[in-house]
Amino acid sequence: MTTITICTTCRRDKTNEDPLRDGTRFLNIVDRCVREAAPDGSIRVRGMACMSSCKRACAAQIAGDGRFTYVLAELDPTRDDAEALIAFARTHAEKENGLVIKSERPESIKDNVVARVAPPDFNAFPLVDDWQRIDED
Repeated sequence: MTTITICTTCRRDKTNEDPLRDGTRFLNIVDRCVREAAPDGSIRVRGMACMSSCKRACAAQIAGDGRFTYVLAELDPTRDDAEALIAFARTHAEKENGLVIKSERPESIKDNVVARVAPPDFNAFPLVDDWQRIDED
């Protein structure tokens, strides 16, 4: 299963005193869209209080057991970005290891990816376990 996690405390305009934060608004939009687009439960949606991306709100994560994890930022709390995020999550779910290369990501949010994190047991890429250590004083 692929899980979309949305930061609920994200606020794009720091001067906005609206108690309903952009992140919570986006979470509700994504949840509604997932219930429409993936009623089979193949994509799970949840919120998380603060993903530590405050300067790049709204933030989200796409993840799954044994799969690559993607962190996205500067998403707009709109149906368009929600649908693009869900399309990304669907591609993630279809891949055995969750690896979604840039050309497979939805055009509108492909540049919003700020990190791709390999699962701990993934060894297909040239991961560096033996690097040149520099002892500095």
